[in-house]
Amino acid sequence: PISHYFLIVVPEDPTTVNKNPDQFLTDDLIQNKDKVIENPNLPFIAAKFPQRTIPYTFHLGTGQENDGFINHKLEHGKRYRIFVRAVVDTPQKHLYTSSPFSEFLSLNMREVPPGDPPLRPNPNDRNDHDVKVSSQKREAGVFWIIGPIILALLLSLILVIMFLYRKRTQPCKTPDQTAVTRPLISADLNNSVAPSDPVEMRRLNFQTPGM
Repeated sequence: PISHYFLIVVPEDPTTVNKNPDQFLTDDLIQNKDKVIENPNLPFIAAKFPQRTIPYTFHLGTGQENDGFINHKLEHGKRYRIFVRAVVDTPQKHLYTSSPFSEFLSLNMREVPPGDPPLRPNPNDRNDHDVKVSSQKREAGVFWIIGPIILALLLSLILVIMFLYRKRTQPCKTPDQTAVTRPLISADLNNSVAPSDPVEMRRLNFQTPGM
């Protein structure tokens, strides 16, 4: 089981910027608690929390002492990272696990809004804390999804009805009554009588020298 937790503050420094949390030994951090005033770049333990008493929120840089460790004040213009170390309750005092580093923090960040700090959720509280969406907002969202689809269908239906109506009311093309159909071959050719006179036939077939 977990014996206690350490809240560790690591100031931004070229000698420690590439280290991971597990590389900071607990014994070195304990020894630094009396050296931070002289060397503000040293990492230090800001607070110690017994088992299952780690708070939901914690204010850094208050200068207050917590279980033998001082929450040293932070400097303006300097950035810090923090991580939490859980020490296991075993005869081996060096058995622990560390959380990842936080993002860089500084006093130039936005201040905490006024009011009571947020509380840790109570797992035994059976009240429904789920986020509920208002039925009116849900109906409005459904309308904005289905509305354009219905409008597009109605527009398509109107266009089809207009097309069919125009097609029915359009008059059929009829032949021009004033036009006169004429045969390509003149009727006189059909009514012409072939010559029966032998002399006339000879004249048609053979040209005489006098012609």
